[in-house]
Amino acid sequence: MEDKGKIKRIVSTTVQDPMMTVKEMVKTAGEVSEELGGFIIQVKDPNNFPWSELFRYLLSLNHTVWIDLRDDSLFIITCPKAD
Repeated sequence: MEDKGKIKRIVSTTVQDPMMTVKEMVKTAGEVSEELGGFIIQVKDPNNFPWSELFRYLLSLNHTVWIDLRDDSLFIITCPKAD
C-alpha cells in the first residue's frame, strides 16, 4: 500500500560543536584551545586522559594529529586535512 498524500515526519538530530565534544572528553585531564580550524590540547593528567577515545574522535573529524613535548608537558596538535 502506498502512502500517497501522507506527510513524512523528519526527525532532526542535534550535532554538537567539535570543540565542545573535545572539551567534554578531556574534562580536567587537559586544556583545550582552538587554532586554525584544529585543536591544541595540553595533557595535564596523563593517567586520566581519554587517549583512545580522543584520538579516534579527532581522526573521525579528518584531522591530522601530532604529539609534541613542550616544557615537559605533552601536547596534542590537530589540523584539518586538506581535500
